[in-house]
This record gives sequence, C-alpha cells and structure tokens, in this order.
Amino acid sequence: MAASQNGGRRWHSRIQIRHPHLKFKIQVKQKCTNNQAEQLAILKSLEYIENIHTTDKSVTIYTDSQTTLDSLQNNNIHTYLIEKIRRKATELE
Repeated sequence: MAASQNGGRRWHSRIQIRHPHLKFKIQVKQKCTNNQAEQLAILKSLEYIENIHTTDKSVTIYTDSQTTLDSLQNNNIHTYLIEKIRRKATELE
C-alpha cells in the first residue's frame, strides 16, 4: 500500500495484492488518512479473496500499520472500517 499527497489537497492511495496466481490493484481517490488507507487495503484484500473461485480461503495479511492491528484487537474500537474488517474476517472463517 502506498500513499501520496497531491498538491497539498488530497491523499491518493494505491493497494496492490501479490499472489503467485492473482493480481489485484486499486487506487483510492477520495480523501482518507493513512490509517484509513491501510484499513481499506485490508478490507479490499479480504473482499477480493472472498470472491475468487477457490476452496481455500485461508490468507495471511501482512501490514506495517500497528494502529490498525491495535484497533482490530481492541474490542472498544468500533470505527466503520475496523468493524467491516472484523465482519469480513469472521465470514471467511
């Protein structure tokens, strides 16, 4: 996941998933914080995995976002993206 600022006005984020047999890339064009972009990358990855045609839905997601990891583990945090990630991960179990 990469983020860049465009003229001091907007953040653009690119999300790329690498897998031996799959490629997935999106660009986020709306304003978001770095943490939101990291969380969106995880959510979009889970959604992508859910929709591929394979019986093995197991996945390991690597992130350098300690804030996102802490938020996912803290049951007192209920932001929109964190809740969406939790629900999607539960659905894939």
